[in-house]
Amino acid sequence: VTSLVMAVAAMPDGKRILGGGSDSDVWVWRLDGTRQKTIWVRTNDVRALVALPDNQHALSGSKDKTVKLFNVNDGAVLRTFKHHTNSVYSLALLPDGLRFISGSSDQTARIVYHGLACKPDQAWIDSKPKRDKLRASAALREELSARIKRLNALEADVTNDVEGATARL
Repeated sequence: VTSLVMAVAAMPDGKRILGGGSDSDVWVWRLDGTRQKTIWVRTNDVRALVALPDNQHALSGSKDKTVKLFNVNDGAVLRTFKHHTNSVYSLALLPDGLRFISGSSDQTARIVYHGLACKPDQAWIDSKPKRDKLRASAALREELSARIKRLNALEADVTNDVEGATARL
């Protein structure tokens, strides 16, 4: 590495690490510290990195105001996101693995679908805590939906009472 290391990310398989910096490259290292490859995906500093759950793709954020989705194995840039007006300094993947958050010096954070149907590690999907969380989330959605229906019914009753009282006047 001949430049500043400004961003790092661990691949979900736990076998590789990504790094990026001021020379516009993304480096892929093995855990023993040997560089596996250098990928040129940017035209400017790499300020942020995040790996996707499929162990094949990652996102990089840059001073050039973009986020790029690229293949870690061959370096192909699949998509460029241009939703910021200033440098992108941070990236995070949402738990669903399908969306990311990007933070910028334009004082915004954006939630964006990256467009890949990534299949995370099956053990992660099938884990009991994940299933329990999904069940709790579904139960909460049902409860909120029932409350909204009750509020809508109450609103209709109040509206009818007000209209009836107005008509009687």
